[in-house]
Amino acid sequence: MNPKTIDPNEVKVLAASQLPKEQFEALLRALYPRRFPFLTEHWEWYYRTSFFDRRVPLILMVKDQAAGIAGMLPVRIQTETSTPTASWFIDFALLPAFQRKGLGTVLTKKWMSFADMQITFCNDMSIGVFKKLGWTESFDNYLHTFLLRPFETPQLAERLPGIVRKPMNFFMGPLFKWRYSKSSLLKVRPLSEKNPEEFFPLTEKENKTEGYEVYRDPAYLNWRLLQSPDLKNYQLVSMPGIEAIIACKENKGRYIDILWISDLSDSKAVKKLIQAIGHWGIINKYAYMRFFTTLEKLSKFLSKGMPQRLRNPRFAFFSKDPALYERMKNNRWNFQLIDSDFENFGSY
Repeated sequence: MNPKTIDPNEVKVLAASQLPKEQFEALLRALYPRRFPFLTEHWEWYYRTSFFDRRVPLILMVKDQAAGIAGMLPVRIQTETSTPTASWFIDFALLPAFQRKGLGTVLTKKWMSFADMQITFCNDMSIGVFKKLGWTESFDNYLHTFLLRPFETPQLAERLPGIVRKPMNFFMGPLFKWRYSKSSLLKVRPLSEKNPEEFFPLTEKENKTEGYEVYRDPAYLNWRLLQSPDLKNYQLVSMPGIEAIIACKENKGRYIDILWISDLSDSKAVKKLIQAIGHWGIINKYAYMRFFTTLEKLSKFLSKGMPQRLRNPRFAFFSKDPALYERMKNNRWNFQLIDSDFENFGSY
């Protein structure tokens, strides 16, 4: 087939579950060669296919060729009075031969038909499609990368040999360690299917911050954490009055993702917890740790005293319901790293 002469009547959108396994896997291999091993084994969990009866993710078909994918991470959002459905738009990609032909818009429109709300953290390329469809973007989002052993971060580890990094870590290590406070009150223990009674009480805590947030009920957290292929990497972390779930990862270096902190209303308590996790991370030879928030005041407070990098990911959202869309525009969002696809799975 010559992609230059695409007949619109030959374009359709199918669920991945409708494709032969070999055809779906060939598309994943072409679009995501590094993540291919993970996605082929865990795609039904990763895209939470059971939420919409295995009708997602979506595959763009041009005649008999699989040409692109629109991934989805479906959730519910806690609003003032209800919990409407929402879809995180993830893994949106077309094969090069099918790009810039309007096919991305076809795929996106179909994807937008599933949930009450559409939400995403997106790049410069995909935002153009979303804006044409009426989406709103925001940069009021704060991804903190706290440096623990900076010469072991991927950027420096790839450039400097071990014989150089080792003495630099030795001499600079105390300076970075001083920025993080050791706490004898910090408790770290594995999260597992055997201890949900320690974990699920976190879902019952009232978060005193305002804003729309992912509805983290036991069903969501059972899928997101207890069924995760990376369950072995998750830890329950606690100090008096505050708890967290962290992921201890290794992908181009060892790092910690602070997935979820139980209560963000007390900035000082949050900072003490993060500093204690950072000290624990340095002792256990982690290079850096990440924390994400949409709360500006908290982000500013965390920006002082700990060596870090800060960036503002582009967030975009939409709803076909005009009244709901207006409320989304006028409300604050309250997301943490656990809520979207920030956590890395497989090789990147």
